[in-house]
Amino acid sequence: MLPTPPNLDKPDNLPPCCDYDVDSVTSWIFPQSEQYATREYQLNIVRSALLRNTMVVLPTGLGKTFIAAVVMYNYLRWFPRGKVRLGAARAKG
Repeated sequence: MLPTPPNLDKPDNLPPCCDYDVDSVTSWIFPQSEQYATREYQLNIVRSALLRNTMVVLPTGLGKTFIAAVVMYNYLRWFPRGKVRLGAARAKG
């Protein structure tokens, strides 16, 4: 578990309409493994994407799907009754 990102230290910062999990909303998770090194750019993008709308543009194989999965996982932890949708364009050919 990593430190709280800025502006998530108090549940008061969330909109009143949101039904959030009080125990998890003040922290976020970034999977780490001894087998795989943490890619700092992925960590930085996830940290940013948790706080604001973000479009991630990276070459193939650099972890766009991983970044999206980590962000979605944290949102589902924070808002257990919420829904998350992932959209992706696919090139024809």
